[in-house]
Amino acid sequence: FNRRKTELVQMNEDNPKEILVHVNNGNVFNPHHYHKVNMKTGETTLVERTDKFVGLIADHALRPRIAIEIAPDGGWNLHKSQGDGNWEPMMQVSPEDTSALQNASYQRAFGFDRTNRFFYAYDSRGRNTAALVRYDMDTGEQKVLASDDRVDIGGVMFHPTTFEIQA
Repeated sequence: FNRRKTELVQMNEDNPKEILVHVNNGNVFNPHHYHKVNMKTGETTLVERTDKFVGLIADHALRPRIAIEIAPDGGWNLHKSQGDGNWEPMMQVSPEDTSALQNASYQRAFGFDRTNRFFYAYDSRGRNTAALVRYDMDTGEQKVLASDDRVDIGGVMFHPTTFEIQA
């Protein structure tokens, strides 16, 4: 990936020699490439190429599952996939609510459980503070796990092998 901006997206805990990386030339409007890399052999496999989405979140099997698209109003349109490259709408996030998801990203307080069925993140839609929410990727059900009307959620601890929320 010579002269390309490359960043780690996800590691595969079951197969530590594999990682998923995001490759871009530094221009957010150019196509984004996501490659699975075998750290032992150096072999790379293109997993996703997109000029529609500005970011992808992968599960523990290194499959892109959530994609972020910038909406015309400055908010985000989130799309979901079963990891097969077919994307469908998941939710819309208004500009005033994107900060909750950004904070989850900065704090590494988002991600999938071990089964890759449940996705954890912060969500402030419909409330004045950010809550910790679990999204069921199969049914679309959203469940608030922790919230306080006085203050945003401020950190999450994941179990190191099950990736379930501990605190």
